[in-house]
Amino acid sequence: LTAHTAFADTLAAHPQLKAFRIINDEHTLGMHCNVYYQGLQVISDGYNLFQSKSTNEMFSIHDHIVDEINLSLIPSITHLQAIDIAREQTPFKRKCASYQLAIFDINATKGNQPREYKLVWNITVQNSGINVVVDAHTQEVYRNFDGKYN
Repeated sequence: LTAHTAFADTLAAHPQLKAFRIINDEHTLGMHCNVYYQGLQVISDGYNLFQSKSTNEMFSIHDHIVDEINLSLIPSITHLQAIDIAREQTPFKRKCASYQLAIFDINATKGNQPREYKLVWNITVQNSGINVVVDAHTQEVYRNFDGKYN
């Protein structure tokens, strides 16, 4: 099985994957994919498929593909409300913010916790590294990264 065939077969078998980066270096041929559920990106999940050029072995990393999520995909708050919440968390007065309605596993960084998906507004401030993830139903902030590294 060639990597090209494996990549094509994977994308054909899982229409919820969309490749966004292909790696072709001296060691590896690889494909990085975003995961989608009913047209919304699952920003906490990804799928990566690689083939070692030295052994031809295929392997995947972070390979969770969402098949079913039990939650309302209709937001209770608008993107403008979510941006206001993000501004309260991380002031970015005169900077341009982008927003994305998405799905987020609030347990993604908590080890072996069961997946708990939420509908969120993913707010990103251009050229700043600021990222705030706001629950689109409860207004809870799940991630607040101000772009600064300690």
